[in-house]
Amino acid sequence: EETSTETAKAYVNHLRSLHIDHGHNTDIFNDDRIKRILRGASRKYGSKPIRERMEITKEILEAMLKNLHSTHDDLNLRAAFCLAFSAFLRIGEFTWSQWNNQSFLLHISRGSVQFVPDGLLLQLPASKTDPFRKGVSIPLSKSSNPTCPVSALRHLLQQYPKPNTDPLFCRTYGPFDRKWVLSKISQTLLLAGINPKGYSGHSFRRGAANSALKAGISRGDIMQMGRWKSDSINRYFSSSATNTVRFSLSKQLHTQPGPSSPIQMSHSTTSNPRVRYRR
Repeated sequence: EETSTETAKAYVNHLRSLHIDHGHNTDIFNDDRIKRILRGASRKYGSKPIRERMEITKEILEAMLKNLHSTHDDLNLRAAFCLAFSAFLRIGEFTWSQWNNQSFLLHISRGSVQFVPDGLLLQLPASKTDPFRKGVSIPLSKSSNPTCPVSALRHLLQQYPKPNTDPLFCRTYGPFDRKWVLSKISQTLLLAGINPKGYSGHSFRRGAANSALKAGISRGDIMQMGRWKSDSINRYFSSSATNTVRFSLSKQLHTQPGPSSPIQMSHSTTSNPRVRYRR
């Protein structure tokens, strides 16, 4: 089967974790024979096929926002979509399934947003890359674009003011959870004339990364904006965005001036073209 290699690797990792939990010796998992078996299986069966992962770019987000209106739920969705894109958020960082008087310590709340002259500061209390819940402050600039998270959040908070410990986003009935938000993402995509197949909760984060790359923002700066700490960011870049950057670099290769101090041939070799070098 196509997924057998990945499944085997997962089983080995789970067995290793089980050994660690029970205090057993884990030297066996460093055995080169296991590595050779997995490597051979990968050559024979190939890797797991890459699932189609679509991105919500700035242009797609604008098309989605046109189908959201001034109702309570739509204002929350508009602000959530704009924030998710601009702040490179994972879906688990702006949704919630249950809320109690301690939930603001784990999820973004009304108190997580601070408006400043340049835009706003979003205080993310916890995330995948922040396991010890130190929190991270994400600065977001205001703009005149329809996707501006500052204006969307300001409008939501002014229209429906709530205590600082309440969730930042909510809906009329039920939790602002992953399942409901994903259904709304699909619905707004369909209304925009876009096939929702392949879109997921990471589509905003993926779209933001590719939009930033096409805008000429460096990979290092994108990693900082999206809070990436490893090369896993490469999985988010689409081939079209990568090609755009490579075309730009290729153009620079042919259009930029050469070095300011080119290597000059010595006078002895240039003055007499008949001079030959001895071996």
